Amino acid sequence: MSGTLRLRGATSGYSELQAPAVAADQTFILPTAGGTLLTTDSPISKLTLELGSASQPSLTFEGDTDTGLYSSGTNTLNLVTGGNNRLNIDSSGNIGIGSTDPSGDGWSAANDLVINSTGNSGMTIKSGASSFGQLVFNDAAGGLRGFVAYGHSDDYLGFGTAGAEWMRITSSGRVLIGNTSTSNSGLLCVKGNGNNSAGAGAITIQKGASVSGSNQLIGALSYGEGSANTAEIEVHSDQTWTGSARGSYMTFSNTALNTAGPVERMRIDSSGRLLLGTTTPGFAIYGDALTIARASHCGMTLRGGTTSDTEIFFADGTTGNSRFAGGIRYAHNTDHMQFMVNAAERMRIDSSGRVHMGNSAAGTAALNIYSATLGTAVLFQNPNTGTGSSQGGFVGNWGGQNMYLWNYENQPTIFGTNNTEKMRLDSSGTLVIGRTTSSNPARYVQMHNGDAATSAYIQSTNTGTGSGASNGLVMGMGDATNAYIWNYQAGAIIFGTSGQQRGMFDSSGNLLVGKSGSNFAAQGTEIRAHGEVVITRTNGEALVLRRNTNNGQIVSFRNTAGTTVGTIVTSSSSTAYNTSSDYRLKENIVDLTDAIPRLKNLPVHRFNFITDAELTVDGFLAHEAQLVVPESVTGEKDGEKMQYIDQSKLIPLLTAALQESILEIEKLKERVKNLES
Repeated sequence: MSGTLRLRGATSGYSELQAPAVAADQTFILPTAGGTLLTTDSPISKLTLELGSASQPSLTFEGDTDTGLYSSGTNTLNLVTGGNNRLNIDSSGNIGIGSTDPSGDGWSAANDLVINSTGNSGMTIKSGASSFGQLVFNDAAGGLRGFVAYGHSDDYLGFGTAGAEWMRITSSGRVLIGNTSTSNSGLLCVKGNGNNSAGAGAITIQKGASVSGSNQLIGALSYGEGSANTAEIEVHSDQTWTGSARGSYMTFSNTALNTAGPVERMRIDSSGRLLLGTTTPGFAIYGDALTIARASHCGMTLRGGTTSDTEIFFADGTTGNSRFAGGIRYAHNTDHMQFMVNAAERMRIDSSGRVHMGNSAAGTAALNIYSATLGTAVLFQNPNTGTGSSQGGFVGNWGGQNMYLWNYENQPTIFGTNNTEKMRLDSSGTLVIGRTTSSNPARYVQMHNGDAATSAYIQSTNTGTGSGASNGLVMGMGDATNAYIWNYQAGAIIFGTSGQQRGMFDSSGNLLVGKSGSNFAAQGTEIRAHGEVVITRTNGEALVLRRNTNNGQIVSFRNTAGTTVGTIVTSSSSTAYNTSSDYRLKENIVDLTDAIPRLKNLPVHRFNFITDAELTVDGFLAHEAQLVVPESVTGEKDGEKMQYIDQSKLIPLLTAALQESILEIEKLKERVKNLES
């Protein structure tokens, strides 16, 4: 041992103790009463120094009088450099670095070593490039209990308890809890939980104080930069918490474009209801498990593959058909939507917008209803009709092949267009068109034009007639007084009974009764458009005229001026055929003379008609009679039409000739008388 030991005195200066230059160690002995330091081979038990101070340590080194050791008080030891306290051991054995009172500066349970500084403080453990730097925590049982270790080879910081590592911060800043390595890129990875290290990873966030009411924040996860949060996940209390009552709700918030603060977007309330865009649940009985709200248009999208299905199912169990008791499915490959009830498809909307109920391929109409066992009808009911099986009304097929528009109620069935009633079938069975009430329930079809005294027609057309206003058949009132049955086509209007044709108006306007064509041979009656009447019958009377009173005209004949020029008058026992003969109708009246010569020029023959060879009759030839009494014959001899004779026109000539004969006879009788006298 060599060197100089300096001992500071009580007042000033110091003493130097110079060790002799000997090979063996020497012991220096300072007498207790002062004096010269002696050496001896028999050491004394202690070395006593003055307490000293930070600026004047009791034990210093040559050339550096403010660096050394001193004691600031009983049972303390202080190490100073440059006149400043650097390390202090207090009476409790606590070590303070930069602290003169480690017991007071540190927490009572952790003041064995206290590092204190008015600026930054710290401690460095320097190890080899491939070694560990560690803080190890032991207890009375010895061995490794807790530690903080830095592995320089992989640049990670590990934390351990109970002799095992439980958390690690990797070189990339990821925090691994329950795991020392992972291929996951998350900054926080939790493996296992406090109850089972091999179980599911778990993170617990708890409120520091008791929960004394609703809407208290329990914990939050925030996302953002600096002090500005842009998204948050929060848990709030929904009541005052007790041991068995800990209701809570969770909120999810984010920030919209060009705004600065997060706004709640989603909530899971204490009943497990999911609320999107609102804090108020929907219909509280059945429709509040999921509520979606938005101030503007609101909707939800399910996106699937172009050949896949997107589906919503309604289940009441976890096995079999109970997993999809009801459902909505959209098939993207065929672009149709299905609706399921009782685990089977009940309705489909195909890619053309057609609705199929009961059969996915039934019909090509906009709405197609099919049932293999039930009537394919739509039933309509309301509180006024009741909800019984025979109440309200239905439209459709009720099990058979008949189609129904059926009103169970004692009320009319009403039809309307342009927001106005146009037709009704009332409870009496009367069909009323154009008005709302029936003027006479016994008239089973009534049509009325309520706008004006104009046409009120029923039109019937088909593909052959065309569908224009001037096609097909039209029936109805043409104006205030006239009724029409009008066929616009170049055909007939035909009437029939018992499945047979009975009459018709042909395309020429002829009315045929009992016959289907305009001809003389067919039995029946024909009233021709130009005024001709043809009556043909095989047996019995062809024409029967009857008066309900005994005497009077039964037929009247009129000229173009409408003046009567002839009649047929009947009585209870006879018939008179009359032609006009009133003197007031006549002029240039003279007596008929020379009747006998004219009569003598009127040949009278016996003959038979060619069409009736078996019957010989008396009569005249029309052209011969025409030479004598022209007015008795119509037509010209050998003309295009046959000649006709009215033999009654010969009576005036016969009467005049008879009168002339009577006059001659009377004259002759007078002469005979005179001769006999």
